[in-house]
Amino acid sequence: MDTLDNFDSIDASLDTGTNAAEWGKEAVREQSEKQREKASKTLAGIKRSQKDEGKSKKHSTLLAKIISYIVEHDDQNAALPNVLELLEHGVPANVIISFCIIIHPQALEIVLGEFGYANTFPKVTARQEPIVFDAEALTTDEKNYINLWLEMVFVIITQEVSSLMTRRFLNQLHGTDRDIIIRSLQQFLSLFFVSLRIEPTAALQAYAKFILEQMERKIRQTDLEDIDTGGRVKW
Repeated sequence: MDTLDNFDSIDASLDTGTNAAEWGKEAVREQSEKQREKASKTLAGIKRSQKDEGKSKKHSTLLAKIISYIVEHDDQNAALPNVLELLEHGVPANVIISFCIIIHPQALEIVLGEFGYANTFPKVTARQEPIVFDAEALTTDEKNYINLWLEMVFVIITQEVSSLMTRRFLNQLHGTDRDIIIRSLQQFLSLFFVSLRIEPTAALQAYAKFILEQMERKIRQTDLEDIDTGGRVKW
């Protein structure tokens, strides 16, 4: 039988039991809050992923329009093999689009309209007398056109883009696909200069490398959404 002598110990045990119960409830509440927070982050991540995939789909749809135009209006389809090779190697659609618009004025207009720059590009005409490519020998109009094209390239690869696909492209620029990307861009540039009656040379490879370096620099200067964390990352 309990006596007054051990009353304090009984009371202490009751207090301990009460505290344990309260602690247990608090632990459950904390665990529940953590689970809700985790679920909320997971749902937010899913939404960001879906948004990211939607951006990628937008560019894929636009590229499909350009390919259709090339097939229907270019008897030689000279650019098509390069487009297909880039697709086979998983190069992002917006990068391929930025290459295509240098050779097809109508494809350029399709893209300009999509990004809100309709009727902003000047016309560049072919030379009366052919020359061999030399960057220093380009006319002011030719240089301006190339600079405007490059500015449009920056728009295409940094606005409303897929973070996942952009990361892929950066990895490709330093991986096994690098040579393929350089060679393809070189070929697109060759087709452009041929249309101006400028004979391409091996120097275009260095020109293509320079342009890709500028593209990478622009991407890395741009804050893009990190769909894994929901934060903003500097490439």
